[in-house]
Amino acid sequence: MVRVRFKDEIRVREHPFWSPSRLDLAETCMKAYWLSYVKQIKPLISPSTARGKLIHSMIEGFWKTDRRTKEIIPIPKYSFEGFINTGIARWERFYANPNPPGGRKPTDEIKWDFPGQQYSKAFRGELADILARVYNRYINEEPRLAAEKKLFGNFNGIKIMAIVDELRKDLVIRDHKSGYARPNPEYLEKNVQMTDYMVCLFMALQDSRTEIYQKIYPDYAGIGLTEFLDTAKIEIHHLPDMNKPYFSRKTGEFVFPERDVMTSIHPAKRNTQNIKDFLESLQAKEKCLKERDFHPHQGRHCGYCFYKEDCKKFDPKNYHINELERNMPLFSFSNLGFENMKSTNPLINPQIPEIQKQKTFRFKYITEEDDPEVKELSKKLDDRKRAEEKFG
Repeated sequence: MVRVRFKDEIRVREHPFWSPSRLDLAETCMKAYWLSYVKQIKPLISPSTARGKLIHSMIEGFWKTDRRTKEIIPIPKYSFEGFINTGIARWERFYANPNPPGGRKPTDEIKWDFPGQQYSKAFRGELADILARVYNRYINEEPRLAAEKKLFGNFNGIKIMAIVDELRKDLVIRDHKSGYARPNPEYLEKNVQMTDYMVCLFMALQDSRTEIYQKIYPDYAGIGLTEFLDTAKIEIHHLPDMNKPYFSRKTGEFVFPERDVMTSIHPAKRNTQNIKDFLESLQAKEKCLKERDFHPHQGRHCGYCFYKEDCKKFDPKNYHINELERNMPLFSFSNLGFENMKSTNPLINPQIPEIQKQKTFRFKYITEEDDPEVKELSKKLDDRKRAEEKFG
């Protein structure tokens, strides 16, 4: 059937490549997802998010690399003071400055909490403190095997992708987090973002065309799922994690906790139940896209949502009203309705045999040669990466 599109409609991709950030936003609020990926509103980011982007780039460039082979040389690019001063200089020149040099425009605009925050001693002090503790951690560790790796795959008919911050030896995935709250056990156990990373890495290990199969983890090439889940590990690298002074009601005095020398690492594992939950989340969100279900989910997250100001301005129903009816014949809805009324319980409907099949996972890695959309998406990600590097 030919898809008819009307002028007042906006495109809804019913089968997108699900990145961890896309799925996490959909899990939080489908209306926020609609504003971001359907209406394509680009919000202002918070100062802490901007700071996290800067620290990400500083971590990525911590070790020297060979200009010809691009391989990592186990020598830090900066001294301790040089690392901190470079980070602060980049912040002041490219993020805090409303008119960056060279006429470049930032890839993201920042919404400051108060006027002059970007120049405040407190903000600069926190940035210097985080950079110092990042340096103390990385100077005592072996270099990563790879950074910012783009992975694409098909998981049970649903397209997924991930950009992994770091891959380390022994199948360790490291993901940098710049939020103030420390990751709690529930987050480490159930977070779908981390499961997405694990599934994408497993798929890459099954395809002999990938760099992960050939160079990064050749000893684990073709590994089975059970062995992979027993071996692979996720590390949440929490950046802020600062022990700030606080007022104790018991003693009536200010308490000044000892500051950690290094940023903190929180390890986590994954099992088959996590993968089943991940698949169910993907299927549920694709169902929402198909049915144009973009209902808002209110909660504490509304207070710091990037789309808080745009949420009241737009109603997704106004953009998708009668969309499906206009593009599907009436009899299709009738047949669909009658089919749904048939019971799948063999005790009620004897024509349905009672067959219990064990759920199996279907993994397939996708390269640019397999899907033109991967090539297009990969190019967009590379262009944005180059723009961020030029800016900061």
